[in-house]
Amino acid sequence: MNAVLTTVIPMTLNSTGAAQQLIHVEAGMKVRDLCAILDSKNLALNTMGGSDGQSIVGILSTCVHGPDFDRGPVPDMVRAVHLVGPGAVQHWIEPAIGITDPAALRSVLRGGVAIHYDDVLFNAVITSVGTLGLVYSVVLAVQAQYDLVQLVVSQPWEIVREQLSTDELFKPPNRCVQVVVEPVPPHDCFIYTRATAPATRAAPYDITNDPLGLFCTTALADAIICIAGGATAFLGAAAAFIPVLPFPLDVVYGALLTVGTVTALEVAPLVGAIRLLGPGALGDVVGSVLNGDPKLAASAVSFVTASSVPLGTRRGWAHTIMSGPDPGECVARGLALEMAFDATDGSHLSFMDEVLPLLDQWLSDEGLVLSGWFSLRFVGKSRAYLAPENRTDRTCRAELVGLRTMESTAPLLNRIEAVGRKHGSIQHWGMFRNLTREDVVRGYPHLNAWRRARWQLTQQGKLRTFDNEFSIRVGLSDPPSSDISYVVPVLLSDGA
Repeated sequence: MNAVLTTVIPMTLNSTGAAQQLIHVEAGMKVRDLCAILDSKNLALNTMGGSDGQSIVGILSTCVHGPDFDRGPVPDMVRAVHLVGPGAVQHWIEPAIGITDPAALRSVLRGGVAIHYDDVLFNAVITSVGTLGLVYSVVLAVQAQYDLVQLVVSQPWEIVREQLSTDELFKPPNRCVQVVVEPVPPHDCFIYTRATAPATRAAPYDITNDPLGLFCTTALADAIICIAGGATAFLGAAAAFIPVLPFPLDVVYGALLTVGTVTALEVAPLVGAIRLLGPGALGDVVGSVLNGDPKLAASAVSFVTASSVPLGTRRGWAHTIMSGPDPGECVARGLALEMAFDATDGSHLSFMDEVLPLLDQWLSDEGLVLSGWFSLRFVGKSRAYLAPENRTDRTCRAELVGLRTMESTAPLLNRIEAVGRKHGSIQHWGMFRNLTREDVVRGYPHLNAWRRARWQLTQQGKLRTFDNEFSIRVGLSDPPSSDISYVVPVLLSDGA
């Protein structure tokens, strides 16, 4: 039986659509709200990323993925898209072999909506970085509720590398492989594998998948304070934040400065005060503290990595294993980089062989520490033209994040991005440092097909509604290569 949230779909399905479990939802809905609806209907998503706080259109537009190597990323669950395109023209877009009967769909949508059964348009629009229009709603293929059984073990990188090179981990019953790597020596690793099992109940939301979440916890601040020199550094870094705090917290801070030895208990009011400054404030202070002490920073990174990983076995409904609660403490306080490698030719391993010694060298010679998270996730092939997973049957996604107030974060991510480029990586649409037009041409073999779809929707480039500085800079606003008469647009000023 098909579960739907609107009246558009049931009466229009053809035999292909009727054979699937489909749900039609507005694209602005949050993933966690969709999961709650699916739970109530004993249904589940095929895959998802590590957060349920994003909107559906957000996870489609930038091609969000999980660590499921036996299936494509999130956009591959889409079966139809309702798009408000350039010039405010509405489009209903399905693959050539679609899920609806054209006549029945036309009678429901009525006038004003262009209906397309077109593989090129569909493959272009399911991931388009917001450059083809506003996605109003989507039809997703879902499935019966199921559990995931997750196992996490710790291994040295040398053993993990061998397992990745021999495909040992990519065998049934596993569907998921994720490797979390300590960014500092000795680069201990934590291997996540998951297998599908019959549905039981939701797993407790007591594990956070937020890579930087622990940097914003009182526990870590207390740990740093209790390390030699940490209290003084913490109080000094906090000074820049205190002037905006209300009385009497500034008085408490002044009193603490006069104390020779500060304990975690004594600094607790200060930690609480910094939290009042909003999400990320405590992480910002922690990052400022770590700036002056690479050894302390390396210890904190090891602590955070190990503390973030739930060793052993967990089981529960799929979305409660794939994602975790949003701690709300450290939103938008980090810098991130994610790169996609061809996992069938070993380029991800050659990247790791080069970048791990470099991280050690940069720490030893320059005191640069990646204050965050370093993980490898593996994803199956996608049909979306702008999906990094479109290039190969298996893609390795390397994700790195660091605190924004750590002076080493930005230069390290820039250097690592350059190393990744050497090994054929393509950057994630939502997490990159220096994406170029050349990167996009190199990384997306079906880029010209995507441009043909855009050419069609924009009336051969005449409608520039969704052109922007980014799309022009990276070449997404360029015409198909066969049209040599088109001039790359320049953004008009406001009011022009």
